[in-house]
Amino acid sequence: MSVLPFSKSEVLDACIKYQSDQVDTIKKQLSQILESANDESDGEDEGGESFKEQLQVEREMYNKKLKEASETLEIIKRLDPKKYSEQISMGSLIKTTEQTFFICTSLGELKINGNSCFVISTSSPIYSLLSGRKKNEKYKFRDKEVEILEVK
Repeated sequence: MSVLPFSKSEVLDACIKYQSDQVDTIKKQLSQILESANDESDGEDEGGESFKEQLQVEREMYNKKLKEASETLEIIKRLDPKKYSEQISMGSLIKTTEQTFFICTSLGELKINGNSCFVISTSSPIYSLLSGRKKNEKYKFRDKEVEILEVK
């Protein structure tokens, strides 16, 4: 019997939704910057160059954010919810005595069915404590012993 309050598919769906929302938000912000640039070019005035330069910097920044967010979304979409490994690795869903983790990319805490799941990357410090471990193994975190109750 599973001690997890949700399935790996539900976590993946939540991650995809969260990251898709991030991509959409960045696209809207980028669109607003382009509109501002068009509005500014319609009414050229003194001091317009510095405003154009500022818009160019913002556009480059949001293009970079969009690229990163889109790449993150693609990483999430490539994960297979049916893939199972006894050892904790990329794509694992883990329930410990303290928290629930999903190893993916760093998205932070997501609420799924009213329960918290911490979506962390393989470069997260907590991942280094979890990596390669199995169900019923223990590790120390902040001077507290934590047991791995389930790995999916």
